Amino acid sequence: MVKESDELDYILQVISNRLRREIIKLIAEKGPISYTKLMKETGIDDSGTFGFHIKKMRKLLKKNDLGEYMLNRMGLKAFELIKELEGGKVKVIREFEENEFEEFIISDKLSFEFNEAIAKKLYMEKKKVIFTDIVNLTIHPMPPELFDVVVKEISDCLTVYVPKDLKDIFYLKSHDVLSVKSYEGEKPKKKSKIFIDLGFIPELLSNVLEGVISSFEINLKPSLISKKRELYLENEIKYWENTYLKIELNGGVLDITEGGRGYLRVWKTGRKDPDIDIEYENTAIKFEMNNGYFELIVPYNKTKKLYINTNGGIIKAKLDNLTENILEISGGYINQEISTNKPLISNIRMDGGVANQYIKIDGYSGETELDNIINGGVYRGILEICEDIKLSVKADKFGGLSKIELNGERVSDHYMDDGFNDATSKLYLNLELNGGVSSIDIRRK
Repeated sequence: MVKESDELDYILQVISNRLRREIIKLIAEKGPISYTKLMKETGIDDSGTFGFHIKKMRKLLKKNDLGEYMLNRMGLKAFELIKELEGGKVKVIREFEENEFEEFIISDKLSFEFNEAIAKKLYMEKKKVIFTDIVNLTIHPMPPELFDVVVKEISDCLTVYVPKDLKDIFYLKSHDVLSVKSYEGEKPKKKSKIFIDLGFIPELLSNVLEGVISSFEINLKPSLISKKRELYLENEIKYWENTYLKIELNGGVLDITEGGRGYLRVWKTGRKDPDIDIEYENTAIKFEMNNGYFELIVPYNKTKKLYINTNGGIIKAKLDNLTENILEISGGYINQEISTNKPLISNIRMDGGVANQYIKIDGYSGETELDNIINGGVYRGILEICEDIKLSVKADKFGGLSKIELNGERVSDHYMDDGFNDATSKLYLNLELNGGVSSIDIRRK
């Protein structure tokens, strides 16, 4: 129960602002009153300013079944205090009884268009809608009063498009929404031109939290690799034992595979010439690439350390028996496969883009450590391990959406196998999630 002294502190804080005092008096005099009418009566043109003050005083307000604002018990107490302080008397409109609408849930959708016709139908049927676990939710223009009364909650959605005049009400009703994009006028035009065939999209979610991404296979569309491509460069590349391979890709397509000899083949795929720079640093080879299509063939078991930095383009990489793997991703798409029977250190930092990673680890003696820091973008990892490897999971989540499963069962954010401390084969999985989406599927066989 809230202490009376705490209530008084809150009320005093709210009514210390002249505008909020005016809002309280207007609701008392003319209430119940709609959001837009209240905004007009106060003479505020900036919806951001008005929404800010409404949020500041939300504990003093409630709504009837039309979504009109009224003063609740604490609000009436605030109003009485204002009257006393100002030494005046104001007639108070009686409270209307609130008829609770039936809750109606719309969830598990790849996309949903919420328009005025649907909102009116819900209102006629006395239903309040809850939107949850939707990848792309588009809210169409509609009267703010209608939106306010029929929408109860919006949560656990990836992207929501909302008209600017509904944005303030939207923020009052929403939480755990990854990306909010406001617009003016008609329905926003979404960019449809995309060069990556995201094959996972048709099965993207039965639930955003439970199945963020069902598959991440990458197909390089013919439009990306022109049929008119021409061979631009072909060089043999010398590798040493335990070569440290460093890659920076800013655009184009890179395909890394293992073969008998080291080669780099570069194709021109558009008007611009490919941009390629190669540097040798002791036992390290550094490639900087942009534009074109790059095919990098690495001799079997020559590369033990791999570093990739990309902010655009597409990368497919398949290398076995790595001991160190570092990915820094701020854009583009990367699809990586690693198979090893040795301890592995893997560090991933994502600030954007899409990453799909498959790691298969057979028996070994020692410790493998997988550290993922996800600040944005979409990550999906499939981790296949043998029965002898004991697992420790530590996930610190400050934002975004995530799931970690072991053989199809959800595991806690701090999980440890029985016998982990005494095991000779250990795997540490550490996740720091600040934003974006992360899905990790661990398969023990």
